[in-house]
Amino acid sequence: MLKLLLLEDDFLERRRYERHFDLHQGQVEYQSASHGEQLLQLIQVIPNIDIFILDFYLSSQENKTSQQYISVIQKKFPQATIIMCSQLNTVDIVFQCIQEGADEFLCKKDLNLNLFFEKMKIIHEKVLKKKGIGCESKNQTSFFSGETLSLISHRIPQILKSAVRVVSLEGESGTGKEVVAEIFQNYAESENKRTPFYKLNCATIPLNLMESELFGHKKGSFTSSISDKKGVFELAHGGWLFLDEISSLSLPAQAAILRAIENQEIISVGDVTTKKIDVKIICASNVSLKEMVDQQLFRKDLWQRLQECEIHLPPLRDRQQEIPELVQYFSRQMEGGPYFVDDTAIQILMSCRWENGNIRELRNCLRAMTENHCEKILSPFSIPKRLWKKKQTQKNKEANIFENLELERKKTEKIDLEISENFHHQYQFLYQENGQFKPWEEIERSLFHRIYENSKKIGKSHSEVAKELNISRNTLSKKIHLSDSSL
Repeated sequence: MLKLLLLEDDFLERRRYERHFDLHQGQVEYQSASHGEQLLQLIQVIPNIDIFILDFYLSSQENKTSQQYISVIQKKFPQATIIMCSQLNTVDIVFQCIQEGADEFLCKKDLNLNLFFEKMKIIHEKVLKKKGIGCESKNQTSFFSGETLSLISHRIPQILKSAVRVVSLEGESGTGKEVVAEIFQNYAESENKRTPFYKLNCATIPLNLMESELFGHKKGSFTSSISDKKGVFELAHGGWLFLDEISSLSLPAQAAILRAIENQEIISVGDVTTKKIDVKIICASNVSLKEMVDQQLFRKDLWQRLQECEIHLPPLRDRQQEIPELVQYFSRQMEGGPYFVDDTAIQILMSCRWENGNIRELRNCLRAMTENHCEKILSPFSIPKRLWKKKQTQKNKEANIFENLELERKKTEKIDLEISENFHHQYQFLYQENGQFKPWEEIERSLFHRIYENSKKIGKSHSEVAKELNISRNTLSKKIHLSDSSL
């Protein structure tokens, strides 16, 4: 039987939990605390507690926040599971809980209380395993149900059903070109299990073997050709061929591929007869083929042929709304899966800037998260520490930028204030007694008359005064003459 202690200062929310626990009599014993002091009193008299559920936000009357009780709980019950709960699931809140030592975070608004007890048991077992404490598996059913979404571009099924024979994928390294190719493959195989789908990374094949890999060779056509070999074009007959890193092909290889696409026929190395093929092409590049054409590094006629159907994949940082679908797609495909990624973990992954590795970095992160899964569930606490450090670095940079902008703003305000005060001090004599401005001509005459009188008193020449005012000596003399004649 699980022993549980709940800290929740909201009466209605506390009763909601209690009614749920009452439904599981015989499986759980619980005590409730409405404030921190009551929690401290209860942990002194209760000999053993398995799970603590703590509300993140307490009322303003509390002198402590709920996460500050974690260290007290850990000293008294080192084997207990500590679960933090909140209506909000921002990155800052989850990060605070992790820093303070909580074992799990749950968002109240996403919490289904009908399944909460089962979920709580799974979390507890995961924490016990993580702490190296034996915990027998009870073959519990998963608390979640339903199909996860997969990242399927609405264009892909349309392309497969159309007469398109060439699809070009272009985007930065790691933006998911292989993922899109896999989706093409899955769709193609779902239509017909016998549809072949072959992949070739052009960058990994030596130039002297490229033609053989593409079109095959006959026995004895070169030194190491001890038997006939089919190339990927022939193997993919009746289906699809994915050519990754097509930008790395030499110009002769580009010409050969163009001929194969246009004529739908190939000639193997060492052969004299052509073979008819029926192959659709997907090609991918992490550099702009248009720029390579401009630099004469890529054939213009092949590039134009590849434009039949173009899919541009922007970097992940510009399409963060797709992260939930990508996460669910990868969680199904990963070894040992399918896995379930909870909503808070997805929110944190969405808040990250995947600047370097793009989708590849996201997939590697999920693979690392599977090391700390329990019952196929990936929570925020399974996110690798390196990602949290990266987020903290990002947050510090943003804080520094904001601090610098704030300093610049204050500096500008100070300068503006000094200019305003100086202007008022220097030219306050220009105002009339009723606060109205004089006509500009009269203001100018009064100003230069005063300049003239002051310069005489301190012994400054007209040249010195003109230099200070950044005007010519003749202009100053004319202004002073006009001011004298008007007075």
